Amino acid sequence: MPVAHWTAVSGPNPFEKDCREPLKKKVYDKKEKNKVLKQGFLASKVPDNLDAVIIGSGIGGLGLAVLLAKVGKKVLVLEQHDRAGGCCHTFTEKGFEFDVGIHYIGELLEHKPFRCMLDQMTNGQLQWEKLENPFDHVVLGPPENRRSYPIYSGSTRFCEELKKRFPGEEKVIDEYMKLVK
Repeated sequence: MPVAHWTAVSGPNPFEKDCREPLKKKVYDKKEKNKVLKQGFLASKVPDNLDAVIIGSGIGGLGLAVLLAKVGKKVLVLEQHDRAGGCCHTFTEKGFEFDVGIHYIGELLEHKPFRCMLDQMTNGQLQWEKLENPFDHVVLGPPENRRSYPIYSGSTRFCEELKKRFPGEEKVIDEYMKLVK
């Protein structure tokens, strides 16, 4: 049976140019947002000579599509849901907007690699809100014996707080942090 050989090929760099732009005005009108987010499939809209077809418009599919487009590729993203975004899209219920999956993302300080990548991919149009600390609580047990554990941001603070809550488990917590990293 033949063995496939992969050769590294250098191509255009999607991060070569700083693509950040001044913030554009936010769009709150549902009809205007849906013109972008809920574009139904029409064969007549598919351009000739596609370079890539990506199935799924979640964060991975859209991220890959952006990177390919930034290096000049023609990309088609197909989605079976009625809107793009996967676990990144939102919905409105009783006048409140909710996200469906991603609630917290870390490592978004200015000049951190992940933040730089996201700013380049979104042309600097995503705005990030710093969360309160603690930003969440894990609640375990029945009402009569409920335990609440606050979750703090920052790996140092997170680890310190775990050690406070679970004395005698410092080695296990250090090992956990090492494995996560």
